[in-house]
Amino acid sequence: DVDMIVGTELAVEHLLELGHRSLMLIRPGKPDTGSRPRDRRSQGIHKTLKRFKRDDIHMEYLLPATPNFDDVYDAMRRRCAKGNVPTGILGSNDHTAATAMAAMIDAGLRVPDDVSIIGFDNTRYATIVRPALTTVAQTHLNLGRRAIETVISAIRNPDPKPTCITLAPELVVRASTGPAPIRS
Repeated sequence: DVDMIVGTELAVEHLLELGHRSLMLIRPGKPDTGSRPRDRRSQGIHKTLKRFKRDDIHMEYLLPATPNFDDVYDAMRRRCAKGNVPTGILGSNDHTAATAMAAMIDAGLRVPDDVSIIGFDNTRYATIVRPALTTVAQTHLNLGRRAIETVISAIRNPDPKPTCITLAPELVVRASTGPAPIRS
């Protein structure tokens, strides 16, 4: 498992360092329960905002009914129609971020000039969309290493205790993030 709280902290920190003060998390589905990945992303956001000790940062959430393309796209288009879209957006995964980015571009916004967006997972979506998506990734080398260590441990110890392995994520900066626009 990748540490989603730390991954979200990396993403939010990146947006704040670029000057973004109006942020949005797109997280499809039901409200928080505290244990699911998107809930841990909320925890990461709040932890980062607390650490930065800023009172000029606006945070909002976009909650499409499901993670499917149509629901995310339509929810983002409706949000764009209201105007004053946050300048820094974090998608719950690369698919959600890429879909929201398509909706924003179709609404006339320029990525990253008007709005920056970050995904999560470093999937193929992150590299095939234009502009290429900044994303939070787990390092595959560490994932493979930890998997091998777990298999070797299970071979050596026929009665292993169940373990949960949490990997440190990394931010992969691509073209979908840039300095916050100056708004009057």
